[in-house]
Amino acid sequence: MFANVSPIPEINDDNTVSIRYFIEPGKQTYVRRIGIRGNTRTADEVIRREVEQMEAGVVSSAAIERSQTRIERTGYFRSVNVETRPVAGTDDQIDLEFIVEEQQSGQLSASIGFSQSEGIILQLGVSQENFLGSGKSVAFNVSNSSTLTEYSFNYLDPFFTVDGVSRGFNVFYREENFDEDDRGDYNTDSFGGGITFGYPIDDFQRLSFSGDVEFLRLKNNLALQGTEVFDVINRFTQDNGDEYLNWKLTAGWSDNRLNRGFFPTKGRSQGASLEVSIPGSDLDYYRAQYNNRFYWPINSDETWIASLRSRVGYADTYGDKDFPFFKNYFAGGLTSVRGFEANSLGPRYSRGNVSSAQRSMGGNVLVSGSAELIFPMPFLKDKTAWRPLVFMDAGNVFTTKCLKGATQNTCKEGVDFGDLRYSAGVGLSWLTPVGPLSISLSKALNSKSGDETEVFQFALGQSF
Repeated sequence: MFANVSPIPEINDDNTVSIRYFIEPGKQTYVRRIGIRGNTRTADEVIRREVEQMEAGVVSSAAIERSQTRIERTGYFRSVNVETRPVAGTDDQIDLEFIVEEQQSGQLSASIGFSQSEGIILQLGVSQENFLGSGKSVAFNVSNSSTLTEYSFNYLDPFFTVDGVSRGFNVFYREENFDEDDRGDYNTDSFGGGITFGYPIDDFQRLSFSGDVEFLRLKNNLALQGTEVFDVINRFTQDNGDEYLNWKLTAGWSDNRLNRGFFPTKGRSQGASLEVSIPGSDLDYYRAQYNNRFYWPINSDETWIASLRSRVGYADTYGDKDFPFFKNYFAGGLTSVRGFEANSLGPRYSRGNVSSAQRSMGGNVLVSGSAELIFPMPFLKDKTAWRPLVFMDAGNVFTTKCLKGATQNTCKEGVDFGDLRYSAGVGLSWLTPVGPLSISLSKALNSKSGDETEVFQFALGQSF
């Protein structure tokens, strides 16, 4: 790792000097000791298991750099730096030290928030991504809003085995009012739980497998009989009942090469998943989706960043039963196509006698994408908690088969990329003490009759 460098000046006839460097390779260098500094809460073991460079091993610059990136990706630390020091009295040994600055990874909170799509949100929760410094994740949450009431407990051990196999558990009870956020005139009550295992393929890729059981009750929430929305919901419950016990398996693959767990500046991440209800369940369906994110720094200090992200999904039934429309995909809002109201895009069904009284109930095909230019926050010295950007979004949901009972021809079947919706605008994500705050000002570029647009959108608790 250490080399002897000797400059050799040469005076030219035109009174200039050329300098040649003679580099003599040094001896092969070894790491004597690896130290950790700055971790007041996190156990050394949690950090060391991310370090690829071995003590008493030959120094590898690539392994040290990968180790730094792996520690940063845990999300437990605000910054991670590396120092190397020659060992006194030797010319072939160094000491390596990782210097970390911890950030808050847990929260005991009782909060009131507001989202345009969910209204007032009351939340009480205990969450700790680095529980007692062990690297394990524990969370208990109670949430209540106009659209969702949920009680959940989640536990994840990312190193259930020493070679990186993870194991997690979850239980939940959930009441969803789809009428309140424009996803249909119905309610669902559900409860269940599951277990998940994750298996590392390499430093960046993982496979995950989970088994879950869910009991769900469906209720038609529209009192006005004879409308198309009422008819399609009523037809589904007549054919399939309104209570469902489902056993499902989910397989997933992820590839995370981002340099940070939050507000990354370079790298990529992608993932794919397949959820299938087990034969014998009350519903026969599957859902497959793929998503990715890319970040490219434009300047050397990585404050100007280009970003792309996309998401596609497809869902259908595999048996004789109808596809459950409450498993549809939705689009519109802060997390997909900004400038359109949350969950408002896609095939529409009439809920009255006028054309404006229509409701999107989602679709079994999803296509969405976004291009962003991230730039530094002006007028602030500490820019790490702020991320302003300009963006352009595109996306929509489609259906390959309109719901049974649709009689007024307001639903359009098939995937037509000419029906993609576009928007552009500016946005801001801010890491507040109570969670990320996201704001966008956007313009719907090709809204059509019946589309519900929204220039200003914000939410506390999610980021772009």
